[in-house]
Amino acid sequence: MEDRYGDLWAARYGAFPRSRVMRTWAQDLADMTPDEVTRGVNACRDRKFPPTLPEFRELCRPALDYERAFIEAVEQMRKREIGEDKWSCAAVYWAGCKLGCDLRAHPYHAIKGRWHAALDDAIQGIRDGSLPDVVPQRLEALPSPGTTSVPPEVARERLAAIREQLTAKMAA
Repeated sequence: MEDRYGDLWAARYGAFPRSRVMRTWAQDLADMTPDEVTRGVNACRDRKFPPTLPEFRELCRPALDYERAFIEAVEQMRKREIGEDKWSCAAVYWAGCKLGCDLRAHPYHAIKGRWHAALDDAIQGIRDGSLPDVVPQRLEALPSPGTTSVPPEVARERLAAIREQLTAKMAA
């Protein structure tokens, strides 16, 4: 930060021992992930003045726009059905999974409280390691019953193999 802000940084923090400032910032940023700190540092590129510690924390973890995240979850869950989903962050995906079908069945204002709780839980789960910080690959679902068929001769062969296995087990 000294390199980026020069005298402005010194004017703000120069009156305090450097070790004390470093210790305070380290303690207050200890709950941040490396990606979050990087986000904060990158956000400083566009700031004219050095941030205070609380301002820097806010740059690292910007306030959530819950409604925008909800809209993203609805859109991306639809796209996921055809394998074209792209998520801004894994927490939105995990929150969407938690709400399941209710995500598309209800408007935002009807499940706002549940959405806030689900997204907050997902963020905390990622931070504490109980949820992965990646969106898992989409798995192909089995075809619906009746949409595929097996030729009759293949079905007979499979049934004959099953009978042989059952006969062998019952004889043992």
